[in-house]
Amino acid sequence: MWRDRVYPIFVDGFDEFFAAAHNGIISGRLGIESNLNQPKIKKNVGFMMEDSHKLVKDKIIKNELDRLKSMD
Repeated sequence: MWRDRVYPIFVDGFDEFFAAAHNGIISGRLGIESNLNQPKIKKNVGFMMEDSHKLVKDKIIKNELDRLKSMD
């Protein structure tokens, strides 16, 4: 957000929508396992695990978070 005239837009259901879209198009998991050794990805996975936005309520997201947790 360091550029002029760039603003975040918060959309309810954004994560759930894209989880469903990815699941419908790819019919599979995120496929980030091979990249977990990269610091930026590892940090983002840590944020997902915290689930501060309670995304675990969504079945698709819950399944993926459970799978990532089992990898630890």
